[in-house]
Amino acid sequence: HFLTATFFLCFTIFPTFSQENSIRDIVQHKVTSWNTDDGLPSNTIIHLYQDGDGFLWIGSYDGLIRFDGTRFTVYNKNNTPELTSFHARTLGGDRDGNLWIGTGFGLVKHYKGKFTNLAGDRYNFFIESMMVDDENQLIWIGTRNSGLFVYDIVKNTYKPIVTKFS
Repeated sequence: HFLTATFFLCFTIFPTFSQENSIRDIVQHKVTSWNTDDGLPSNTIIHLYQDGDGFLWIGSYDGLIRFDGTRFTVYNKNNTPELTSFHARTLGGDRDGNLWIGTGFGLVKHYKGKFTNLAGDRYNFFIESMMVDDENQLIWIGTRNSGLFVYDIVKNTYKPIVTKFS
């Protein structure tokens, strides 16, 4: 019975102390929501990424959006020729400060305010998913209907892994 009582006390008293400590340590957070009235091109987002400078990048069906904490800046094919698609499907960054954007018409790189379209005529596929492998300087690209590719950041080349799923 002593063992049972000790076990009972350990699992009923200590969590109580733990809860009291966590209540004192609660940090208050302000929740704010934004929509088209605040400068978003639509109320639907696909992907979020925060870069090393603290900017929040938002991928949407209506373009790429940068949020600086106060206002939204929208980049799309109407104001940024390198973005040949409205779809900014997936986003990722690397250690060099590049933002990689998987779009409806291929891969786009953003670095220090400059966009570079890396799709060309051959690699303008619809990117569904993307993973930046910073250690190996590769970007794994999953497409809607062209297969799986790897983009080598250093060599600026694509390598097909699996093409045209059946």
